[in-house]
Amino acid sequence: MSVVSVARHKTAIVRAQLSTPMQMLARHGFLDGEHSIIDYGCGRGGDIAILKEAELTVRGWDPHYAPDTDLSEPADVVNLGFVINVIENPVERADALRKAYALCRRCLSAAVMTASRAQTESMQPYRDGHLSQRGTFQKYYTQSEFVQFVKKTLGKEPVTVAPGVLFVFRDELAEQRFFRNRYRREPRLAELLEIISPLIGKRARSRETLTDQYIEILQGLWQKAIELGRLPAADELPAEIAEPVTNELGSVRRAAALARRAFGLKALNEATAARTEDLTVYFALEAFNRRPRYRELPIELQRDIKAFFGAYKYAAEAGRELLFSLGQPETIHKACQAAAAQALGYLDGDHSLQLDARLLERLPAPLRVYVGCAERLYGDIDAADLVKIHIQSGKLTLSRFDDFEGKPLPAMVERIKIKLRQLDVDFFDYSRQHIPPLLYLKSRYMAPDQAGYKQQRAFDEKLLALEEFDFSSYGPDSQIFQRTLQERKLAVRGFDLVPGEKGALEH
Repeated sequence: MSVVSVARHKTAIVRAQLSTPMQMLARHGFLDGEHSIIDYGCGRGGDIAILKEAELTVRGWDPHYAPDTDLSEPADVVNLGFVINVIENPVERADALRKAYALCRRCLSAAVMTASRAQTESMQPYRDGHLSQRGTFQKYYTQSEFVQFVKKTLGKEPVTVAPGVLFVFRDELAEQRFFRNRYRREPRLAELLEIISPLIGKRARSRETLTDQYIEILQGLWQKAIELGRLPAADELPAEIAEPVTNELGSVRRAAALARRAFGLKALNEATAARTEDLTVYFALEAFNRRPRYRELPIELQRDIKAFFGAYKYAAEAGRELLFSLGQPETIHKACQAAAAQALGYLDGDHSLQLDARLLERLPAPLRVYVGCAERLYGDIDAADLVKIHIQSGKLTLSRFDDFEGKPLPAMVERIKIKLRQLDVDFFDYSRQHIPPLLYLKSRYMAPDQAGYKQQRAFDEKLLALEEFDFSSYGPDSQIFQRTLQERKLAVRGFDLVPGEKGALEH
């Protein structure tokens, strides 16, 4: 094969928003202002400019656009975004990955272009990739191929966070915190604190006992306890709470006894049950990794284990039992039935449960583990709009739509099928179709307390009242649906079905 001159620098693009790997770092808390950042292969520096504007500590290096950047000092986080895939020499790809990893103290984010979204019709095959008409090279990876390349090169198990985006942790404590937070639901603080707020008001009016004297301090302590699901250690409290608790009330335990007397245990018991379930999900999914020794865990996780399970081995056993239970379709079926009974999605017999992706964290523990297994293969699922949990086949289908929340009949943009048993992912692109599939009866996938549910439900009821369409399975073909509306001289305007001469959809 003849050698050609590859113009690597021409692949750099001008960015108006953060790149996908930088967005993943932001989502998982690494762009919080506490971490220093190196963008290794920064191109024209679009990400750098955005991060500097946000006053983050960031440096960018690029062999063409920023070759003089000082790389003598490592950073907490290093981003190697869409660099590996533009290098035509496999040896140089591995070298770039090793150099980027050597510069990070905590986490490396590495991203490539994926084969599922490759457009190679106008490109010339070259080595193990393709050449563009501009003389640039692209190597399109499958997800599994990229994972194996990173694992073989660095000798570390990467974490999939999005299609074509992996995290590789150098700091094991940071890795454990990442997984723990990934499968932890947001605490229902506002709802739980409503339970104790009437008691706070009552105490504040009396101001007669020791409990009354320290009501604000006890409230802060109890709020932290509800957030954690357990009594906090003194170093987990804000200084303005910790100091009077220690110096004036003697200890957290004594202050907690006063707080229990003031507020009762209902809210804390609910929080404890939720955190125990979260950690069981976490340990179920940790069964895929090397089990770290107890002393290697973050101190806050050690405290959680002691409070909720008593011992590390019991926490691990609870996780394994939950994970292995998913081998029985009946476990998935019962969990889907429980979710549907709580108005979380639409249950299609013993075939599937479909729901708005914003409801995922409310699912029963077995389904959260099921979804977590899919995330290990695909990456973060919360970027999808609709999630379909297949009960019998070991699959999960994600769908993205054009303006899912803003339209009563959103058009499908992409469908992704995650096949857990085959460890494979299929992508289906609908964005180029003239009339893509529509999502009908969207309200049945939502929860009644979600924003927009009532107006969506009202629209869906009008649609059903027409008695013109069969909404079983995927519903009517989009063209047939639109033609029928035209024949009935109806139009969709906003979230309403109204008389209209042309019967058009607003898309």
